[in-house]
Amino acid sequence: MYHAHPFRRTLPIAKTIWQRGTTRLLDYGMGQNTQPLLMIPSLVNRAYILDLLPDKSFMHYLAKNGFHPMLVDWDAPGEAEKDFGLSDYVTDRLLPVYDFILSQHQMPPHVMGYCMGGNFALALAQLTPQKPRSLTLMATAWDFHAAGMPRFTADKAQQLLHMVNTTGELSVEWLQSFFSALDPFGAVEKFMRFAEKDMQSDSAKLFVALEDWLSDGVPLTPRVTADTMQNWYAHNTPARGQWEIAGQKILPQTLGIPTLAVLPQHDRIVSPASAAALATLIPGALSLSPHLGHIGMMVSRDADKMVWEPVVNWLKNQD
Repeated sequence: MYHAHPFRRTLPIAKTIWQRGTTRLLDYGMGQNTQPLLMIPSLVNRAYILDLLPDKSFMHYLAKNGFHPMLVDWDAPGEAEKDFGLSDYVTDRLLPVYDFILSQHQMPPHVMGYCMGGNFALALAQLTPQKPRSLTLMATAWDFHAAGMPRFTADKAQQLLHMVNTTGELSVEWLQSFFSALDPFGAVEKFMRFAEKDMQSDSAKLFVALEDWLSDGVPLTPRVTADTMQNWYAHNTPARGQWEIAGQKILPQTLGIPTLAVLPQHDRIVSPASAAALATLIPGALSLSPHLGHIGMMVSRDADKMVWEPVVNWLKNQD
């Protein structure tokens, strides 16, 4: 029923205002002279989860509420990125993007990071001389050995790296299997619920759009695989204060900017305990704990009331 469903997402792609390699900066501004905001998504999935459908677009919501949002679209690694690690994505992509925004707006932007994008946002905030106006971390893992996080041993990491160095990438299929294993019966249950829907309903169309997005993943480079699966999951370098970008340890406790951490309480990808470990390290950080999941915080029926609206209200108070 899913494969036979005629609905396909057809939203226009926002204007590209900066590009290097496969990385683009997409402009969701509405022409007003409003506050710049940089949104950084994960490397693992496509950025358009933040602009999925006309009524499920966090980027357009931000634009309608007084901000000039810009979205980093990583795309799949190309020739320029095939040897990239996490440091390269920060120093050769995010720092230049940030400088571009500064040059265009003459003021530092608000910076937001979703999932793994929150780790990038944290590193960016620490490394740039002109600090962001604020930092919002949405479902961002920090303690990879916290309750609810998948266990990944050093031996498994070594086996994985051997495979990745042979094939040249960590495949989309492997990543999908890894995350599916966190909730083995979830895939069966969601399709059972889908089969009971009216196929012409908005709910069915949202399911199709979301499932298409979930299937539209991107591979990771060997160095990013080592940085994440080995250093993060196996050795827990962030929580141990040992995670480095460009030779600098990323230390949340040194951050001196207003910070909001969004900790979805039904998150099976990033456990609330893992994300909360980061929030507690940042001086003065506030937390928002919606009863939603990792993806539900962006596309569920209650996302706007439980996440989008309170996040925007907090941002407006940072002026």
